[in-house]
Amino acid sequence: MIGVWAPPAPNVERDSNFPDGYALFFLNGVSRTNRRFELFEYRQVLVRMRQGDSDREIVRSGLMGRKKLTAIRRMAGERGWLNPGQPLPDDTVIAGVFGRTPTCRAH
Repeated sequence: MIGVWAPPAPNVERDSNFPDGYALFFLNGVSRTNRRFELFEYRQVLVRMRQGDSDREIVRSGLMGRKKLTAIRRMAGERGWLNPGQPLPDDTVIAGVFGRTPTCRAH
């Protein structure tokens, strides 16, 4: 894990293992621990898995961590979603499996 020192900034997650005044940044300046994933991120991960990308390749892209990807690969494999010959399920099915409710936002 590579981190850099930065002066304290408002509204930035801080790692309690570092003294005050230090903010540890990962992946574009935001710590990715315990973050919630959006439905489009699950769909993107499933598409990349179906294309044959490894979990490590997907991690390098910054979408998700390896532990989460392992769980998604297992659940998707059990449901046959990784077979490129089959269509991906719609958003409501994916949301039901991963515990997210798809919402429609008006702009």
